[in-house]
Amino acid sequence: MMVIMRVFLSILFFFEFVGVTVVVLSDKFDLSGMSVLLLSLLVVSIGVTSLLLAREMSRWLAQRKKERRLGRALAILSMSLEEVLAEAPYQYGHWQGEDGYRIFDTRVKDGYIDFVSSESDAELWIVERYLADKLGQA
Repeated sequence: MMVIMRVFLSILFFFEFVGVTVVVLSDKFDLSGMSVLLLSLLVVSIGVTSLLLAREMSRWLAQRKKERRLGRALAILSMSLEEVLAEAPYQYGHWQGEDGYRIFDTRVKDGYIDFVSSESDAELWIVERYLADKLGQA
């Protein structure tokens, strides 16, 4: 999905660049008829591209924030992600028919606890809960 969005944004940027170049460099460009339509389409395209770019930037920043939270939690535990996932009493798995991951507590039968949207969110959830359990026991 991210690749498709990046290709789409690249194509939009290319056509916007061509459009701005035509408007700026053209000696015969006037504000009548088709020229107004093309100029308005160019303005709308620039607006849409800006919104899509802002959304992608927001997603990227949110993912970076999650990665930093995961890194801090693992540093406090002095363990690797694999060690925490092996030792923690929590597991996650992709549930058929759903677009996301369920988190389970292995200590409880039918221990469904939470639902997250991605595998990295599930790992972050488990590491933070495991850290909270460890700090609560100390």
